Amino acid sequence: MRRRLLHVSLVLVLVAVVGSTWWVLRPDDGTSAVANGTTTRTTTAQQGTVTTTIAAQGTLSSGKVTEVSFPVAGTVKSVKVAVGDSVTKGDTLGTIATDDLDAALDAAQEAVDEAAARVSSAKLEVTAAHQSVSEAQDAYDDAVAAAKAAAKAAKASSTTTTQRADDASGQPSTTQTTTQTTTPSKASITQAKAKVVTASSSLSSAQKAYAKAVATRDDAKAALDDATLTSPVTGVVTAVGGVVGQSTGSSSGGASTTAGGGSGTSTAFVTISSVKTMVVAASFDEADAAQLDVGQAATVTFPAVDDASAAATVTAVDPVGSSSGSVVTFGATITLDEIPDGVRLGQTASVTVVTAEATDVVTLPSQAVTVSGTSGTVTVQAADGTTSTRTVEVGVQGDTATEIISGVDVGETVVISVDTSVGTTTTTNQRGQGSSSGFPGGGQMPSGGFPGGGMPGGN
Repeated sequence: MRRRLLHVSLVLVLVAVVGSTWWVLRPDDGTSAVANGTTTRTTTAQQGTVTTTIAAQGTLSSGKVTEVSFPVAGTVKSVKVAVGDSVTKGDTLGTIATDDLDAALDAAQEAVDEAAARVSSAKLEVTAAHQSVSEAQDAYDDAVAAAKAAAKAAKASSTTTTQRADDASGQPSTTQTTTQTTTPSKASITQAKAKVVTASSSLSSAQKAYAKAVATRDDAKAALDDATLTSPVTGVVTAVGGVVGQSTGSSSGGASTTAGGGSGTSTAFVTISSVKTMVVAASFDEADAAQLDVGQAATVTFPAVDDASAAATVTAVDPVGSSSGSVVTFGATITLDEIPDGVRLGQTASVTVVTAEATDVVTLPSQAVTVSGTSGTVTVQAADGTTSTRTVEVGVQGDTATEIISGVDVGETVVISVDTSVGTTTTTNQRGQGSSSGFPGGGQMPSGGFPGGGMPGGN
C-alpha cells in the first residue's frame, strides 16, 4: 500500500513539472508570429528625432596651458610652487638673485643724473648764445643809427660852407663836397648766430643721451622687478622645471600660452594649466573624420567617474592625418561646455559627436528600411494583415533610426526584417496562421508518454 502511494506521488510531481515547463515555454499569443516557422515583427512609424553619431576616445587636458619663465638672466634663488599647487594671477612662482641687477640699476641711475646735468649745461649755453645774438644785433643797430646821423651832419656842414663862398664872390660856387660814411658790419651777428646753432646741437645731443639713459634705467628697474616671477594666469601647476642654483636665460623668458596640453617638451620654469577650460584630444579613423566639422555638438563621458558627462563642441580638426601602419587617424579637439565634478586632467574620455540630426520628422527603425542612396523601400502592413512594398524617400540615416521624408505617415505599421532584434523600438507582434501550440519550435507533447511506455503503473 505504501509503495502504491509513493508511485502515485511521483507521477503527480512529474506531471506538474512537465505541465509547468510547457506553459512557460509555449509561444505567447500576440507577441510573436509563426508562419511556416518564420517570425515576423512590426513597428509603427513615429514622430521624433534621428541622429547620426561617431565615437572616439581621448585624453582630458587643459584648454589653456601657460608656460612661464624668467624674462631676465640670473641664478634661481627660490622656487615657490610644486606640481599640483593651485595658483592665482599674481602669485609668486620663484625668484632669482638680484646682486647684479641692483648694481646695474645703480649704474643706470648715475648715468641718468650725469645726462641730466649735461642737458642743463647745454640749455645755459643756448641761452647765452641767444643773448650774444641780441647784443650783436643791438650793437649793429646802434652803429647804423650813428652812421646815419654822422652822414646827415656832414651833409649839413657842407651846405653851409658852400653858401658862404657864394656870398663872398657874388657868383655861385661850383665846388662839390663828397661826404663818406662807414656802414656797420653784420659779422658779429653772424658769428653769434653760429654759436646758437652749435649750442642748440649740443643741447639736442644731450637730450638724446638723457632719454637713452632714462630708458636704460627703466630697463634696469624692470629687470629687477622681473627677478620675482609671478603667475600671469589662474590655474593648476602641472610642471616645475626650475631648480634653485641653476642659471636661467632671458632668451627663453616670458610667458607663452597654448591650447590643449602644451608642447610636451617644455623647458619652462613653471607650467600652469587652466581648469576653467578643458578639452579632449581625440583621434578618429579616417572614415569618421570625413564627417567631422568644427561647431558640431558632442557628448563627453568619463569611464573612471560614474555618471560624469558633459556637453561639448568640436573646436578643431587636424587638416593632416597621421598613420600607424595601415591605419590613418585624424586628431580633433573637443571643448567641454562645462566641467563635471570629479574629473581630472589626464583622464580617459569617451567622445560621441553628432554629425547629422533631423528633428520632428517621421522615423522608422533602420532595420525596417532597405536604403539605396536617398531612397529606399519598406514593407507596409495593412489593418487586415496584408503587406505591400512601398518606395520611400529617406533623409538622415541615424544610428538606430532612419528619417522618412515621404512615403510613410506617422502611425502606419511597417514590417521589420524577419528574425531581427528591434532593440529599444516598441513593436507589435502578430501570431501567424496555422501556428500550433506545444513546446518551443511548435512541437506537441512528447509522443509515447513517459519513459518506459506510459504512465508509471500503480502496482
